[in-house]
Amino acid sequence: MIFLELNITDKKEEKLLSRLKVEGRLKFEGSATPSNDQVRELIAKNLGKDSKLVVVKNIYTQYGDASADVLAYVYDNEQKLKDIEEVNKKVKEKKEGEAVPKETVKPEAKEKVAKEEKTEEKKEAKPEEKKEE
Repeated sequence: MIFLELNITDKKEEKLLSRLKVEGRLKFEGSATPSNDQVRELIAKNLGKDSKLVVVKNIYTQYGDASADVLAYVYDNEQKLKDIEEVNKKVKEKKEGEAVPKETVKPEAKEKVAKEEKTEEKKEAKPEEKKEE
């Protein structure tokens, strides 16, 4: 059985964004770190809000410790949630699309590596021939 206990350590109202910033300490036993959905339900239950209005941003754990620090936002309404959270998603998508793949290698570099490998093979082959004589 999973045991979850949430102690809310800080609540800060962000009026311009129509949300409540919630920080807390989560204690759990009997399993791995709880999922975002489980934490979302627990925060909504503690604050008496709908779980659709809760967004869990981070769950910070330390190795071997059965507790975690939680950062979440509770929005006033679904429209504000959609307006603010979608902006963040769009920014992430643009950043991922702009990234240059690491596997891209210039043709000159490939030729240089191939030449170096051939010279190393020749150097290794010559000492063996001398030993046989």
